[in-house]
Amino acid sequence: MQRRRKRKAEPKNVFGSGSQPKTPKKESMRSSERPAKSKIKPLPPTIPGSKPKPFVAPGPLQLEPEVDDIAETNVLVDQTPISEDSPSAAILEQQLLGDPQRSQLGLSKPVPAAPEPEVIERTRTTSERAKELIESSRARASARVDPPRKPKSPAENDTPKPQIKPRRKFRSRVRSFQPAARARRLDRSRHMEYKYEMRLKLSDMGIAEEHRSNILATIWARGERKTSNESKEFLNEKLQEGIINDEQSKKLGKIIDEYTVRR
Repeated sequence: MQRRRKRKAEPKNVFGSGSQPKTPKKESMRSSERPAKSKIKPLPPTIPGSKPKPFVAPGPLQLEPEVDDIAETNVLVDQTPISEDSPSAAILEQQLLGDPQRSQLGLSKPVPAAPEPEVIERTRTTSERAKELIESSRARASARVDPPRKPKSPAENDTPKPQIKPRRKFRSRVRSFQPAARARRLDRSRHMEYKYEMRLKLSDMGIAEEHRSNILATIWARGERKTSNESKEFLNEKLQEGIINDEQSKKLGKIIDEYTVRR
């Protein structure tokens, strides 16, 4: 025969409140303490002619609820307010708020009395000074007397003032520019035509290339700025130097006459 094993004990609830005792369940107590229902006995046989008495069933017994002393004590303990004078409350206050400043031992220094503000006196002094300044300025204004104005003589009023007319600023009539006298000169408008034709003539005449540009430019410069006679004198100089001959000087002279205009 095997023996029955005991049930294992329940593990301890670490996270639960171990200090508080477990309160017994009321339902289990009530269920265990409920009285057994009274069985109704069968009625005896009735005799004819007799009235049976009504049967009154006994009611259930009323049980007073039992109050656990342990629960009452726990409730009373929880409801009691924590007094502020308790040492635990003082420790909590010190941890949260810090240590209060301890009163130093020895004699306390006398606190100097704060000086009273002198704002009212200053305002009064400023207002009095302002009044004095206003009164002095009024006295000066009343003391000043405007000098009597002299009446204007009738002669001065009648004579009209001469009106000065603004003079026009005339330009200087003497001109600095002096136009050149009219003379026979080369036409400026035909300068490009002159250069083209002169280059062809100098190349046809067989004049050396060294002197072509000089002859072309000096003939035009002297004939256009001075007179055509100046350009012809330049041709005579080149003839004497031996750069050109008589036929070449005559042909160049004809070109100068073609482009000469009186201006």
